[in-house]
Amino acid sequence: MDACVDLLLPRLQPLEGLHRVRRDFEWGGVVHPQEPETHRWGRAVELRKYKDRDFPAFLSQHLPADLFPEGFSYFSLAGEGLDWLAREVNQRADDENPVDWGGYPLEALLFEQFSRSSSWAMTFLPQCDTLDFARETTPGGVVALLKAQLDGSKTPQGFIAWGRTLRP
Repeated sequence: MDACVDLLLPRLQPLEGLHRVRRDFEWGGVVHPQEPETHRWGRAVELRKYKDRDFPAFLSQHLPADLFPEGFSYFSLAGEGLDWLAREVNQRADDENPVDWGGYPLEALLFEQFSRSSSWAMTFLPQCDTLDFARETTPGGVVALLKAQLDGSKTPQGFIAWGRTLRP
């Protein structure tokens, strides 16, 4: 699917099965990263970390100013996770080849990260440039919203969604 999905979190929450990977090059005793820091979740999902200043300003203007009082980490979804989720959403019940996430489905990663964070935001932009609406929601609500946009019988709409998870 030709779309961009980005996550904003105060920090990435540690989860079993979520592993950090990054190729480094050492020269003269100094380590130089060769690619963005990447976190892998199973076979299909990667989160690439970017500098928060790289998050597009036209998107941040749709978020509450006080959503991240202590700053945020900016991650972009990579790998085949979005394609796999779209295939799962559009799969017929009698399909003989169901999506095999190997125990690490994209929706579980999203739900767990958002549920464990004090605040969060996610963008879904078809063609990586189309924003149709912005809304506050819950961790389950944003997962349902993403899945609705992946329904192949409808034209996807771009969104930015955010939430705050209350802590006891």
